[in-house]
Amino acid sequence: MRFRLACEQKRMIFDEKQRKSISDKNRLRILFGELLYYEEKFDDAGNIFISIINDPRIPNADKAAAYIGYGNYMMISGRDEHSQKERLMMLEKSFGQALKLSEKTPLREIALRMCGTYLSCSSETFKLAVPYYQDFLKEYPNSQDADYVAFHLGYIAANSKDFKLANEMLNQLKSKEKREILIETIDLQKENKK
Repeated sequence: MRFRLACEQKRMIFDEKQRKSISDKNRLRILFGELLYYEEKFDDAGNIFISIINDPRIPNADKAAAYIGYGNYMMISGRDEHSQKERLMMLEKSFGQALKLSEKTPLREIALRMCGTYLSCSSETFKLAVPYYQDFLKEYPNSQDADYVAFHLGYIAANSKDFKLANEMLNQLKSKEKREILIETIDLQKENKK
């Protein structure tokens, strides 16, 4: 199932441009970690990403990629925490570190998206995803993930009763299916507002 999704997206965790920003020395290690992740060997993938993170000789871009892989591992393996404080600590230990280390590299795009995605996965933190998603859309408006981010930002806005932002995101969506879901969400939240 994960491999089918990777084939449809034409990437695993990283696309070719992002992967090229990783040094030759560590590119294969990162790629192997991605492969294990997509084979659902999550602990093995996590161990590879952790070994890269813990190596003080690794360049920042490579560490950023490893933090992104580690964050994905934590999300899928159920090892992320659930209170707002714990989720924010986990964000800082994974995607937040990737965001800091990926400045001015192609990895920043996925680090920003994953910060938003991680925060939006919990009712405790979903509103905190807004600035990450807004920055993503401002910096990467033509990204293959722009529709994904616009949908999630619109969904958060609708559920927060920010209908102006929700409608702005609705107007950006290209996917008919996502547009229909967001329209239903906006309508439902407007009904609940009455």
